[in-house]
Amino acid sequence: MKSNSAFIACLALAIATSQTAQAGFSSEYYSVMVRCRSNGTRVHCPTGLGSIEYGPILARQFSSAPCEYGSDFGFEQGTHSEVWVDHGCQADFYLEGY
Repeated sequence: MKSNSAFIACLALAIATSQTAQAGFSSEYYSVMVRCRSNGTRVHCPTGLGSIEYGPILARQFSSAPCEYGSDFGFEQGTHSEVWVDHGCQADFYLEGY
């Protein structure tokens, strides 16, 4: 594929912000929607979260390629938590975290 066809757009939108005191934490808790698109290769999309507590949950699929958790999408927990997609999966994902 040409390099310009490998352009992938990743978009993270904060949907809602709320204070929480779950499990003794009193920090900001966020709900976000992340759009992540693969053209056949693995792509990592930033979430804006430091720690993913819930998700990724497939909210809306755009591709005709399958989007199965573990093989076509998942997440990386680390310094910058990211959603990843592979094998042509293109979708919006719902996540929650800090």
